[in-house]
Amino acid sequence: MARLAALLTLALAACGPAHPTPAAPPPPPPLSAADTALAAQLDTAAQAVLAARPYAGLSVAVLRHGTVIFARGYGQADRAAKTPAAADTIYRYASISKSFTAAAILELARQGKLAIDDPVTRYVPDTETHGKTITLRQLLGHTSGIKDYTEIDAFVKHMAEPMSRAALVDLFDAEPLNFEPGSRWSYSNSGYYLLGLVIEKVTGEPYADAVKRLVITPAGLPDTAYCPQTMTGAREARPYRTVDGALTDATAIDMAHPYAAGSLCGTAPDLVHWLDALANHRGVDAGLWPQMITPVTLTDGTHFNYGMGLQVSQWKGHRRVGHNGGINGFGSQMDDYPDDDLVIAAIDNDESSLATEVAERLARVALAIPEDKLLDLPISAADGPRYVGTFDFPEAQIKLAIRFENGVLEAGNLDPQGQVGRWLRLRSQGERVFEIPEVQARLTFVVEGDRATALDVEQSAATLHGTRVP
Repeated sequence: MARLAALLTLALAACGPAHPTPAAPPPPPPLSAADTALAAQLDTAAQAVLAARPYAGLSVAVLRHGTVIFARGYGQADRAAKTPAAADTIYRYASISKSFTAAAILELARQGKLAIDDPVTRYVPDTETHGKTITLRQLLGHTSGIKDYTEIDAFVKHMAEPMSRAALVDLFDAEPLNFEPGSRWSYSNSGYYLLGLVIEKVTGEPYADAVKRLVITPAGLPDTAYCPQTMTGAREARPYRTVDGALTDATAIDMAHPYAAGSLCGTAPDLVHWLDALANHRGVDAGLWPQMITPVTLTDGTHFNYGMGLQVSQWKGHRRVGHNGGINGFGSQMDDYPDDDLVIAAIDNDESSLATEVAERLARVALAIPEDKLLDLPISAADGPRYVGTFDFPEAQIKLAIRFENGVLEAGNLDPQGQVGRWLRLRSQGERVFEIPEVQARLTFVVEGDRATALDVEQSAATLHGTRVP
């Protein structure tokens, strides 16, 4: 889900290194003249985005008609060692990991080991459901109502420290449900944490091993595995973050905590092959994809544009399926355009919207979509201050800050420490409507009296409603 915020997402039990050096693959067939020309255009487009901002490193891959036609790294995987980012640099996937967890659950259902309409308490009996029935289907589609543990202060303050699974589950078990299960959609890492426990219960294996056996190996992804605690391998990108336009080391996190919600690492080429494997049934069962891309149905009969581990939307007239991710030091985006036989992935190591910006710019080039013609109307000194404030989007677990300086209105996501890593300029379209072209977002303010009281954000075919924080 290409959003304004990056979503944070079994201790590593497998023996040996998480990312061994793979055997050299056979050389790919030569590209056609058309694909060679397109690859050059994609490279130019990526570099144009990167030239406009500071960044650490980025890797991208573009697959068309089943062939990777473009894969490259930019910037640095390790700034201290000046190690360049390469096409096969390994990054943390963050919430993109949810697609692997969802696929593993669905594969177990196909095998008859579980049913997705089973209550979670059948497999994790101690789960606190507050007297309600919460199903695996609701966990998969973020309709369970369980509070996201990454929004709980006790977790945020101690995310770098070891914490037992029981202690982490206790954090969200102690919170009341956000809503009646099935009645609303609200992104919840807690739901996917519980799905990891379900996978382990059913298979008798550590999550890392089970997901690898069930979906990663069948899909032919040599570099995807549970993340190491620290990224120190020769091919692994180091984590950074952008604060007030400057790069610094990322805040630490114990990698046991993201678990089935965001614990996997790998490469941009693996991600495009992953979506291609799901969509075209390469090594994985044909029944997984349709379930993963069917929008969830709420109890009132309405739908939300999220399936199971994947978001579904329309973008510029093209059907799009994918997911984004954000975790301390990393951002990621993967998108499949099924009707165009096109898959794009981008991963960065500076905890920003960079991966999403680049992925969408590459999609414009590959799909021949012209840049939007935007207005950029002046904002008066009298009008600008009324929009300033912080707006809370509980469904998406986002707090968005708005500031007005020197005639420029800007928006930025507040991290758990209350800081903004990067400010993005709002371009006025008139009538209290603004665009942020870098992340394909339209913002519409509701103004009462002399200040904005609410804010609607349209992005990736979804509309999020936020209210001003007093």
